[in-house]
Amino acid sequence: LAVTSTWIKILSSGLHINATNGLTVSGVNKYRHRLELSNTVVSCTGNVTVTNAWLRFFSGGPDPSSLTCSNLTVTASLMDMDPSSLACSNLSLLGSALSLNRGATSGPAFSCNGDVLLNNATMNHYFPLVNPAAMVVRGGLLVTNTSSLTVYASVTNGTGPDYGGLVQVDGDV
Repeated sequence: LAVTSTWIKILSSGLHINATNGLTVSGVNKYRHRLELSNTVVSCTGNVTVTNAWLRFFSGGPDPSSLTCSNLTVTASLMDMDPSSLACSNLSLLGSALSLNRGATSGPAFSCNGDVLLNNATMNHYFPLVNPAAMVVRGGLLVTNTSSLTVYASVTNGTGPDYGGLVQVDGDV
C-alpha cells in the first residue's frame, strides 16, 4: 500500500487494513503530505516506511487505533499515535518525531521485538493515566546525534501499580 504526495484522512470506526507487502507514506512536505487514520487497525506483514510525510493514528471512539508491522522506518517525518498501540520488529527514527500520546482513560502501548534507533530524532511516550503498561524494547536502544527520548509518567497515587510507567530494555542502552 503506497500513499504518495497526498493528504488522506479516513474517519471510520472499526476499519481494518491488512497490508501484506508493506506500507509506504511519502511526500516532499511532512505538513502537507499525510495519512490520518481514526479508530483503525493496521496490520502489515512487511515494512512500514514514512518519508517526508506525517502518519497519524487517533481514536475518537471506543475502538483504539493500532499499528503492527515488521520494520518501521520514519525519515524526516512526523508520526503520532493518539492513544494507540504500536508493535514492530525494529524501529528507526531518522530526523523525525514520534509521539505516543495518552487519552483520558487509555494510553499508548509500545513494544519492539528488536532494536530502537533514534538518530537526530525525538520520541515522546505518555503513559496512560490508569493502568500504565510497559514500554518494551526487546533489543537495544540507541539514542544518538541530538536525539531525545522523553517519558511522561502516569499518576502514582491511588490504586494500581507503584509506578507511573515502566521502560523495559532487554539489550544495550
